[in-house]
Amino acid sequence: MRVAVCDDSKEIVEQVIGYIDRFSGGRYDIKYKRFYLAEDAMDYYKMNGNTFDILITDIEFNGTMNGIELASRVRNRDEEVVIFFLTSHSHYAIDCFNARPFNFWRKPLEYEALEFELSLAFKQLCRSNDFIDIIVRKENKRIKYSDILYIEKKGRKTVFHTVSGDLCANVSLSELETRLPPQRFVRIYQSYIIDITKVEQHHKNQVKIKGVEEELEIGRTFMGTFNRRYTRYKEGL
Repeated sequence: MRVAVCDDSKEIVEQVIGYIDRFSGGRYDIKYKRFYLAEDAMDYYKMNGNTFDILITDIEFNGTMNGIELASRVRNRDEEVVIFFLTSHSHYAIDCFNARPFNFWRKPLEYEALEFELSLAFKQLCRSNDFIDIIVRKENKRIKYSDILYIEKKGRKTVFHTVSGDLCANVSLSELETRLPPQRFVRIYQSYIIDITKVEQHHKNQVKIKGVEEELEIGRTFMGTFNRRYTRYKEGL
């Protein structure tokens, strides 16, 4: 589980992390990223894509961006991230509507007020375990299935074409075929794995993926498997 905590008070950041660790009790593998300015958190998102499962942010900051703008921008990039706001004021609720927050945590923070909300959020995230972990530049990178447009083998590298940009990893397509859910992902060529749910058009040996300009070729040896899985997807099986 990846959690970003953003508040201009280091004391509040550490208090939130302490409460989450207390709630977790070692049941979850949680990695934290600390931010003290909203623009720093946004810059990290731009550099690394949709990297967090939970974003916990204050609303008021001394910088040029506030927490509402941060959360709204993150929500535009990531439909599934769980967002909590930290605030001392309740009048921000309407302004935060577009970010679709999970809830608000009032300052001063109390563990009992956070515990139930954390339980709901973690249960929701565990139910939507739809991601793959890969190594990018010696760092672990988590990519949600919904973010993948298609995967392409280019020389020695495998390129994940995602809604946030391209990521290169040292992993074979054969290995990915065993790690990705076959009801959703299918290999259509020596160099391509696609997400069946993103197929926009299909005719003869060409397929058009949503968000991708060029059509991708379906190899003759992969045609039968593609047709079977695509038909099952269309029929809702």
